[in-house]
Amino acid sequence: MEKKNVNCPFCGCEKQIGADCPKCGRGGVILKVEDVAAGCRYHKPLSEHDSFDSAYEAACKLFDDGTWDDFLIDDGGHLTSLPGYRLVKETCPKCGKEARPFEMYGTRDYYGIPFRRVCAKCYERIMTTTGYDGVKYDERDENLDADY
Repeated sequence: MEKKNVNCPFCGCEKQIGADCPKCGRGGVILKVEDVAAGCRYHKPLSEHDSFDSAYEAACKLFDDGTWDDFLIDDGGHLTSLPGYRLVKETCPKCGKEARPFEMYGTRDYYGIPFRRVCAKCYERIMTTTGYDGVKYDERDENLDADY
């Protein structure tokens, strides 16, 4: 299979995707698209980026445009799968902002029971204040029997 030529995300020199740059000697993070042909699944290189975050943002943009569904980010051998159902935007129940599941965190109530998923900004605000039930947790909430 012939390799695609891209510009180096660091210095702009033309190089083959997945290879180290001949000018600066660095390799980037490769965004691949999942493709199924004749019952065989393979990942076709799509673009190269300077960081995982920029590859993730490019995958989100392509997903939003309806171009591709499933992606794989190859960060120097560390593979991260980005299936289409994990790129659909969800609404934060606290602030109403749209965020992707990878950018949301699951909160817990004071008893450790999973409660709901919120965006990162709301997560910090909620988990460092009183919490969803509005009451500070202390040892009186343990309800341990005397013979325990």
